[in-house]
Amino acid sequence: MNITRVNHLVKVGLVFLALSVAFTGCKKDDDDDVSSAGGGGSTTPVETTVDEDKAHITSTFNEVVMCTEEIQSGKIVSLVKTIFDVNQGNSTDPDWLEAIIDSLPGVFDFELIDTTLAFDIDEHMGIYAYDKTTLEWTFTNTADGTLTVQFPSTDGGDNDLELYVSGYADEAHTFDGDDIRLPTSFKLEFTQNGSTLVKLELVAAQYQQLDNIVIPIYIDIDIILDPLTIDVIARRVSSMKFDVSMSVTNGGSCGASFYAAVVLDHDDYENLVEDDIVSMEGTLIYNNLKITSNLDYAALHELEEPTIAEINANTDVDVYYNNVVIGQLQVMDVDGEEEIHMVYKDATTENVEDAYLIPLLDDLEIALFDLVGEW
Repeated sequence: MNITRVNHLVKVGLVFLALSVAFTGCKKDDDDDVSSAGGGGSTTPVETTVDEDKAHITSTFNEVVMCTEEIQSGKIVSLVKTIFDVNQGNSTDPDWLEAIIDSLPGVFDFELIDTTLAFDIDEHMGIYAYDKTTLEWTFTNTADGTLTVQFPSTDGGDNDLELYVSGYADEAHTFDGDDIRLPTSFKLEFTQNGSTLVKLELVAAQYQQLDNIVIPIYIDIDIILDPLTIDVIARRVSSMKFDVSMSVTNGGSCGASFYAAVVLDHDDYENLVEDDIVSMEGTLIYNNLKITSNLDYAALHELEEPTIAEINANTDVDVYYNNVVIGQLQVMDVDGEEEIHMVYKDATTENVEDAYLIPLLDDLEIALFDLVGEW
C-alpha cells in the first residue's frame, strides 16, 4: 500500500511536536499511565484570543532556542569542543587522543567481550590509568566489582577525565542461536576533575525470551548529559500495547515531557509486520502548552491512496493552552501541494512550516553557528 501521505503527516507533525514542547518536571510512576498527564501549569481553563494563542506558541519556540543555547554551554559540549577544536562545523582529529585509544587494548580485554558477547565485570574490574610519561596504560586490580578508566583531556595533561562503572548485573538469553547476556542494572559516570559530565543509570530492565529472539519488556533508565537530566521508562503495558515516557529537564529553559504508545493486533512478536499496528498515540507538554495525537493506523493502512479528507478523519492532533483546545494540526491542499496547517479555534489557518518552523530553524542556526556553522 502507498502511505506516502500518512508518512508525510506523521513526519512533519512529529517535527512540529518535538520542537515545540517541554515539561518542567515529570514524575515517574510505573503504575500510572503517563498519557493522562495534564498541562504543567494552572488547571483552571483560561480563555485566550487567537493572537494570544499564536504568541504562546512563538514563546514556546523561543524557549527551545534558549534551551539549545544552554546545552551548548554545558560541560559535555564544552569538553568536546575543546578536545576536537570544534568551530563552525569544522573539527580536528587529535593524534594524541588517537594514541590513547589505540593503546587501551594493551590492558583492557575487548576481545573477550567480542568472543563471549557479554561484559563480565569480574573479568574487567580495576583501575585503568593512562601514564603521560610512558604513553602507556597501567592496570590495578581492585577486586571490588567496579571499573575505572582515567585519562587526560589535553595532550600531555593530567588524568582529569574518569569513567566509572559500578553495580553491573546481567542475565543470560539467546538471540538467533547465540548466547548473549543483557544488562539488568548498572551505573556509569563520566567526570572531569570530579564534576559529572555524563551519568547513565540502568535502574531496572526486564526481558522476554522468545524462540529465536529476546525483547525488552521494561526499561527504566536515568541519564545526565550536562546540563540535561533525562528519565526514560519503556514498558509493555499489556500483551498488545507498548509505551514509552521521557522527561528532559535542566533547571533552565529545557524541560520536556514525551509519551508515546502503540497498540498491536496480536502478540506474536517474532512475526510482527507493519500491517499489525492498530493505532498510535502521543502526548507532549510544555508548561501550559500541550499537544496530543492519535493515529488510526489500521484504518489508514487499508486505504490504497488515502485522500486528505481520509487522513484528517483518521488522524487527530490537538493543541491545548491551559487545558483549552486552541487548534488542530491538519493536512491541507494548497495549490496542489500538501501542507501541514494549524487550524485555530476561530477556523483561521496558518501553514505550520512558514509560521513556526522556518523562523525556529533560522533562530537555531544563529544559536548554533559557532558550533555547526551554516546549515
